[in-house]
Amino acid sequence: MHFKLRLFAGSTQSYEFTSQFLFDEALTTLVHSNNPYNNRGTRNVRNSTDGIDNSLSTAEKSALTLQTTATASGYAGVINLGVKVG
Repeated sequence: MHFKLRLFAGSTQSYEFTSQFLFDEALTTLVHSNNPYNNRGTRNVRNSTDGIDNSLSTAEKSALTLQTTATASGYAGVINLGVKVG
């Protein structure tokens, strides 16, 4: 799941950062085996072949991997993200 952080000084954008959160590969496989995702064909991106995932250290991967909990309507995940600018 990609995300973008933008900081503004008034109405002027002063900083932009793009990254992504990761999901456990087994969970992604499980989700993609169910409707509506199973109608989209074979997955073409896995964590092991993802460019951002491959550029991260083990600690960074761990920090960006959402820890999820099954809910009645899907999955919920919480992550604390800190960004140091400057």
